[in-house]
Amino acid sequence: MEKKTKPKAKTKSTTPTFGVPDFLRPIWSCTRRGRMWASSRKGAPLLIGMLLGVIIAHHLRPARSCRSEVLGAVPARSRNGIPASDGLDKLPLPAAVNLGNEDFEPNVILDGQQKIPPDVQKAQKPVRPRYYDSELGMHETLFVAVASGATTLPTLGVAFNLTTAHYLPRLSFFINAVQPDVWARFQNLTMNIVRSSETGDKIHPMLILRFLVENHMETFDWFFIAPDSTYIRGKELLEFVKKISVGKVIYLGVPSAKTETGYCDFSAGILISQAMLMGIAENLPWCMENARLKDFTESIGKCIVHIFGLRCGQFAEASPFAAFPVTDSKPLDSQDSTAELVDAEDNLQSAVAIYPLSEPKHFYRLHLELSQRKIGEIQQLIEEVQEDIVKQSPHTPGGGADLQWPIGINPPAIPKDRFDVIEWTYFNETHLFRPDDFRVAVRLVGSFLKSVEQVTAFAKTSIEERQAKLEVKISGEIRLLNGYVRFDPTRGIEYILDLAFEVAGSTKEEVRTLRLLRSLGQMEQIFLPFVTENSRVHLTVTIGAEDIPVALDFLKVFTKVHLEAQDNVFFMVVLIYGPNDPGKESPNDVFLKIKAEAKDIDKRYSKTLGTRLGWVSIRNPLTVPPSEFAIMDIVARKFSKDSIVFRCDVNFIPSVELLNRIRLTTIPGTQAYFPMPFVQYKPSIIYQAHPYPADFDVKRQFGHYDRDSVYFAAFFVSDYTAARRNEAENWPLVTADRDLLREYPRPNRHGQVYDLYTLFLSSPLHVFRGVEPALKVKFALLRCDRDDDPGMELRLRERCERRRLASLANKQQLAMFIAHQEHAKEMSLSTRNATV
Repeated sequence: MEKKTKPKAKTKSTTPTFGVPDFLRPIWSCTRRGRMWASSRKGAPLLIGMLLGVIIAHHLRPARSCRSEVLGAVPARSRNGIPASDGLDKLPLPAAVNLGNEDFEPNVILDGQQKIPPDVQKAQKPVRPRYYDSELGMHETLFVAVASGATTLPTLGVAFNLTTAHYLPRLSFFINAVQPDVWARFQNLTMNIVRSSETGDKIHPMLILRFLVENHMETFDWFFIAPDSTYIRGKELLEFVKKISVGKVIYLGVPSAKTETGYCDFSAGILISQAMLMGIAENLPWCMENARLKDFTESIGKCIVHIFGLRCGQFAEASPFAAFPVTDSKPLDSQDSTAELVDAEDNLQSAVAIYPLSEPKHFYRLHLELSQRKIGEIQQLIEEVQEDIVKQSPHTPGGGADLQWPIGINPPAIPKDRFDVIEWTYFNETHLFRPDDFRVAVRLVGSFLKSVEQVTAFAKTSIEERQAKLEVKISGEIRLLNGYVRFDPTRGIEYILDLAFEVAGSTKEEVRTLRLLRSLGQMEQIFLPFVTENSRVHLTVTIGAEDIPVALDFLKVFTKVHLEAQDNVFFMVVLIYGPNDPGKESPNDVFLKIKAEAKDIDKRYSKTLGTRLGWVSIRNPLTVPPSEFAIMDIVARKFSKDSIVFRCDVNFIPSVELLNRIRLTTIPGTQAYFPMPFVQYKPSIIYQAHPYPADFDVKRQFGHYDRDSVYFAAFFVSDYTAARRNEAENWPLVTADRDLLREYPRPNRHGQVYDLYTLFLSSPLHVFRGVEPALKVKFALLRCDRDDDPGMELRLRERCERRRLASLANKQQLAMFIAHQEHAKEMSLSTRNATV
């Protein structure tokens, strides 16, 4: 018999609540933590304080009226429609408008005629100058204006330019418009010639001042005006004006001996400051009316005296303007007499201007003599500084241990690791050996050959002088045994030469080792012509029947990268039809898909961007492909002369950065750009599995810079037509498809022009080459056999084979790939043997 137990009665919790209100009891029992805090002596006072604060704040808060459901029902307001209790009645807010129960309809502007008020329009982005010096108001130092004529410019003007131009920031020659072709005659001498619209042999002096006022008054601090019969020591003149304050009104020169009016003699040159030129600008009409054409001295002097009341000065801040007059030109008829004149006249050596000279040879003799003396002074100063360094070196912290040859030149660069070690390159009189990791030997050509010849000649002369001091006679010729060269960026080009010679009376050959250094000179800025950064770039791609699938993918990427971004670019597709391919009039046109895709893209973007795609069809009547000249001759006729053409292929990846570089690097009449692309390695070798990525990074495991590739080219149409016109006799021009028959048999052009690259090399233009990280090209197996042409240059085929081998993978990847293939073969054989 079971014993029944009486169930226990459920009792309520007796947890103290410490006077918590009834409406908060459910909150206390919600969480376990709340019940623990309620039973804690430490937590209870804190919670009670928080509750009391909330309750007091709730009861003391001023009552606010709620917003009515009806828009027109507005609560009572004291002033300006704002409640008085808010204390905001001082704010100038507009009063509410009672709209009643009507629905609010916004005013929608459908036409573009109603403009936004000016006060609501967004502020336009400020237009900043192109260069920092323009924005900061920086000025150049000196502008030299030379008054010349059509008869003296080819003689005295050229001599003036050759002896002075390389020292001055700006030098311009002013002539009248007597000969329209005078600028073209002296363009190669880099002479800046300014022609006026007047006639006569002499230019009006006020025309020079008016040109300076209108074009250069705000950009230069000093202006020097002189005739072309004055020899100016450019460096000394530049150093002289740098010592003078630029804010003063200065009229400097040599007082004229003909008059007592205080005018500066124009024959010696006149130096005026920017402040004076600004005063002349305000009174230029008066100066133009009262100027005398035949007397430059009086014309400029009368203008300055009328405006400023200044007389010609010879001193500026205790610095004298030194000029030497040549009263007799006979001492300048020979170099020896010129040296005697310089020795006899101390004032000539310190003169800034020497005047007047009647023949160009006087310029050259004076310049040679004064330059040689200046070089001697510099060499003497260098020797004194070197002696002082040697004397002071024992007192340095190193005790003279860090004194290295040559004294006063920076020590060699210290490599941080093995990758920074600067290697020596071996050379002889004809070749340079192992110049890089890809070539064994290259012939010495150009400036490097000239540099080696100069260094070798200097070393031979040094050995002859030293042996002469030892009274040792050298028999025979001193010859170069070994040569080593390296470029140290901290000091210059270093040479180590082993020279061999025989001493008279002895059959033994002696060898001397010399170490030479061509130290770095002063850095100079090279100014290039101005280029436009937003010029339209015309991409041209040649497509055959076998390139259609790749071309369709390229069109999609091109549209996404350039057209969707509204880039200023035009894409020209060159379609090459074979002799038996169905043409455009046939329903089986081989390029029908390309044309349809191009039309669809052009239809989508032509309304907003204009026409951005086009194609040109070429029917090739031969079985061999047309030459690069034939294709470009036909394409160039489709563009204007000032168009930039970028020749590329369908395997490169479009890039906005690449086109920007092309716009800045391609300069009309000056430079063509042939970038070195980064070509992808074969994906089946460098990647482990499918799918292969659509893009790749510029890293050595993914590709390499193809230095043998010269296919990608950017140039102006005007430059191409000019260079092509010079080769028209050797390689006929092609204007239509029928002209392709005249290309065969192609002329034998071994060692001459045979492609676009060699065409521009033979032209006066500078061909710029360099690695281009933005030009990435997908892998495509090169076909060197399809250019099988008996007239084809052999080096083209050799270059193609070299590129084909280098395009597979790097050495490490090829080794791994071969090892993997061998291992797979061994595993397959072992599996087969085990099965048998």
